[in-house]
Amino acid sequence: MIKKITYAEIPKFDELTQYVIQLQPIESDDEIFYGVEVKDLELSDDSRLWEMYDDVVQDCFCEPTIIRQPTIEERTVALETATQQQAATLDEVVTILEAIV
Repeated sequence: MIKKITYAEIPKFDELTQYVIQLQPIESDDEIFYGVEVKDLELSDDSRLWEMYDDVVQDCFCEPTIIRQPTIEERTVALETATQQQAATLDEVVTILEAIV
């Protein structure tokens, strides 16, 4: 008999001071259940860690990069190149098939 596998929902928790772990499965007649547990982080007063954290957070909130869209000419060249490559590949396949037959 195939058992249904159920995972507990991850509860809300403070990501700065807590973390979530998956518990060992609990097996019943018709189901395997994986629970979760919220644990507290062991915090350190090490100022270097907080400095590194601040650097990472600042990196996350930098100005977004603007990605330039290709022009119609650039798209056309890319499409022509891809078409030529596909045609060359198709020619190679035809040559191989002709050699086999």
